[in-house]
Amino acid sequence: MVCIGQKQFLKALELLHNVVTAPMSSLNAIAIEVYKKYILVSLIHLGQFSTSFPKYTSSVAQRNLKNYCQVIISLYKH
Repeated sequence: MVCIGQKQFLKALELLHNVVTAPMSSLNAIAIEVYKKYILVSLIHLGQFSTSFPKYTSSVAQRNLKNYCQVIISLYKH
């Protein structure tokens, strides 16, 4: 959040990416909120975002994050 506030968007994306792709056995509120911020920072910095996850992302995150963030994803995909 500090990196976002200081407009260091590339570093912020890296840190948010680390949280989303971290190993997890169950989905938690932190991961959901971080994924939302990852989408928004990606849009600010890159002008686009990808809904696909790297292969090393936990299966729990891959299965569930898109469902919990569907409103944001659909809002910015159109």
